[in-house]
Amino acid sequence: MKNTDESLTTANAPKAISSVYEMKEDNDQIFLYSGPMEIMTRHGVSSGTGKLRYLWQPKSRILVDATLDFQKSLTPQDELMAQFRLPEETDFVDIEVAIANTETYPHAYGYLIGSSGGCTSGTVNELQSMIFHVPNFLSFAGSLVRYDNGDESVWAESRATVQLGNWQIIIDAVTGYNLYRQGYLERTSGNALTHVGEIRTRDGSPFSVADGKLLLERLHQWLSFCRGNWTGPILANGLGRGGEVIWRDWRSHAVQPSLKVPTWVDRYNYEFLEPGFAGFAQRCDTPLWKDAIPLAITWYVECNRQASGVEASIILSQTGLELLGWVYLVEELKVLSVKGYNDLEGADKIRLILLRCGIPFDVPDRLSRVQEFSRQNNRIDGPDCLVRVRNKLVHGQDKHRQFLKNVTAALRSEIATLSVWYLEMVMLNLFGYKGNYNCRLGPCSGVNQAVQPVPWKISNYIAAESKPI
Repeated sequence: MKNTDESLTTANAPKAISSVYEMKEDNDQIFLYSGPMEIMTRHGVSSGTGKLRYLWQPKSRILVDATLDFQKSLTPQDELMAQFRLPEETDFVDIEVAIANTETYPHAYGYLIGSSGGCTSGTVNELQSMIFHVPNFLSFAGSLVRYDNGDESVWAESRATVQLGNWQIIIDAVTGYNLYRQGYLERTSGNALTHVGEIRTRDGSPFSVADGKLLLERLHQWLSFCRGNWTGPILANGLGRGGEVIWRDWRSHAVQPSLKVPTWVDRYNYEFLEPGFAGFAQRCDTPLWKDAIPLAITWYVECNRQASGVEASIILSQTGLELLGWVYLVEELKVLSVKGYNDLEGADKIRLILLRCGIPFDVPDRLSRVQEFSRQNNRIDGPDCLVRVRNKLVHGQDKHRQFLKNVTAALRSEIATLSVWYLEMVMLNLFGYKGNYNCRLGPCSGVNQAVQPVPWKISNYIAAESKPI
């Protein structure tokens, strides 16, 4: 079921938010700035002109290209680090120098090229709205928006509107972005700005840069969790009452090229962006969870990407489950003492958090190799299968290495799938999510074929009264 506003038609559909920056081709550098710039080296501060561009590869960075006055001589041997500063800013920003030299013909000048984590620009305290950009995100079905192109207009169901307290967040796909475009980016490991968003308050009141940046950080974590790959708001522009740009965020954030990875998101229903994000933000705003949730999402995304292999995914998944179990069962609910939790076997720790969250720990039917492994080991359950393989991976004794010889690559892959599913489900439960999700356990043919209710909704799970152990 799509979350669309049935009252909207092509005659009254709102106009899509326009991107501030242009990309003609995938992976193109994005031009940000050209003008006066100061460069600080070991020789002192030099004035000159410079350019800033957003780079995608080999990783998300800001390219700094500056031409300086001749009085501050540069040499490629000793200028490995430098700093830059834009006009009217007080702080210098580090540059990792790639090229630095001095020329004398046809006129004397110095030049420097390097990369940086980027900067913010503008000292304004209050904003009326923020425009941000999201790269390499999912194509999803939303409400109707209009795209104007000269005298012609096209429409698409590609808008999500998120309410969070007094915040309103709108996210629109860029013109022409759809499931096929997403598939092409995944096949080519491409980078592109796929969505544009806007943040404003629901009552129209201004907000501080600090509050806006905190919301962007929350969105970065949540959108990465939804995508199963690193993405989130980048290249934000803060607008004043007249719509003029008065603040810019040109920092590089954790962004990875498009990758075909599993995602729990039901792309035909954008409720993952509203009730899901609200529950996540509520957790993150509490002292107990403000550090644990971002750390768990970091491990989850790395597990899902499997850039370091299925073995690392298995190990990190169990680590994430134990982190969440500790905070939830020991610190928040206080159903276990510190000693009680620490004395538990690894599989029991996982069973307890799964039980508390209404997640079954029988081996799923579609994981045939894990089921066979379970039968060979006296029909152990899912948590036991995960922990037995994980323990063999992290201990180097000969007996463990001999055991791993019989653990096939296919079995390790299924164990990794099961462990990431556990971590994914626990986090969705902690965020109070009750909608449908796309189950990584299958069926895996076609798009959105595995959409189903979350386990605790199927079982109508209600947590029992608990007492400290």
